[in-house]
Amino acid sequence: MDGGIDLKKKQTVKRAAFLIGAILYTLAGCVKQTDTPIVSETMEGAQEPQKEESIQGEKKGMLANAKEVRQQADVPETYTLEIPSEDITIMGNVNVETPKKERIPVIEVQYLSYTEEELEAIKELLKEEVGITEWSPKSQDNPETYMSPDQTYTLSLAKGNKQELPMVWLSCPGISDSSNKEDGTMDLSGFSMSEKERKAFQQEMESKAKHLMEEMGMKDFHLEEVRWRQLSVSKDYSWSLSGKYGLRLYYRRRVEDMMLVHSEWGYPAQYVEFLYKEDGTLLSVKNIGREELRVTSEYAEFLLPFSSVSQVFEQCMKTRPINPEADLKSDISILTEGYPGAVPHDYLTITEVKLAYGLEYGEAGGRTGKLVPVWAFYGREERGFQDQNGVELMIPRTSLNGGKSELLLVVNAQNGSVYGKE
Repeated sequence: MDGGIDLKKKQTVKRAAFLIGAILYTLAGCVKQTDTPIVSETMEGAQEPQKEESIQGEKKGMLANAKEVRQQADVPETYTLEIPSEDITIMGNVNVETPKKERIPVIEVQYLSYTEEELEAIKELLKEEVGITEWSPKSQDNPETYMSPDQTYTLSLAKGNKQELPMVWLSCPGISDSSNKEDGTMDLSGFSMSEKERKAFQQEMESKAKHLMEEMGMKDFHLEEVRWRQLSVSKDYSWSLSGKYGLRLYYRRRVEDMMLVHSEWGYPAQYVEFLYKEDGTLLSVKNIGREELRVTSEYAEFLLPFSSVSQVFEQCMKTRPINPEADLKSDISILTEGYPGAVPHDYLTITEVKLAYGLEYGEAGGRTGKLVPVWAFYGREERGFQDQNGVELMIPRTSLNGGKSELLLVVNAQNGSVYGKE
């Protein structure tokens, strides 16, 4: 038995050495190679031989002395950074979220299509939810599309296969929440609800959304983001703000106390969105993707030190391309009037870092896969201006993502590979 333990230790050392090379290879594809070590010295120390008695002691005390994930991967409570470079300044001071557990379970994934019976049940459920008498077929193409009698609602349904995603999408064709960055910002200056009333309304809508998800067989989805939106209406083939507001709720699956945030190439991990009008009217339901999960008896055997993962993230962020014209509402010449030689400069503020699950399918277009631990980095990006000496000018910064915190990068927690944004 002890010989088996020693062999497993040697295999772990070999795996660690291989993963070090994998991270270096990842960084080579993301940025120029640096002289800074990517894996800390504690990793190198793992290669020293252990005495037989220490191995036996480790085995006996494994459960009693087990460390939580935070300790295993040397994860700090707070991630603090400030990195200035020519085109972008990266900064942040945020808590790092990890599950309070000792091991990360390996979870098997089965891509799941809808059956005809399931889609029929969903049609009936949504018909009752929006208060109509029937769905009129509009198109039998893929996805199948239906219209309410008054043409207020459209419902699109797709079973899902290797070429398409399973999909349930209820929408109001004549109403939009202005999802583009310019018109969809959280300007609540014209909103009559007080902050207290908005919170009460949000709680009520969350309860309605949760009940609807449970009716659709989704009980392990958790609220990830809430956004108040300005609503626009369509008239004469153009859109204009209606003066009304809507609440968008964004849900992701949570498994073993870890959010499922990302998938690799192929099918995206399932997510659900709801949009409610300020009077409580349901405007849209978007349920995209579908998978069945099964917790196995296996666990992730190795996690990289957080210092290695954060270095991968920082190197990739420093080399993000900058587009001087991107997402600015005003002409640059107007913004920089009186500041000759002004140079556009991005300011990226890290808002959230958490250990989550990423979805990997066994092969492109495959139907089985697994969830793997990943680090998800979120942030807000603004555009400002600097002078020729790198000093920021007194020009108001402009948000490049509507003031919204967005997923910036996903890094595999076991081998350092980079997935990028969905």
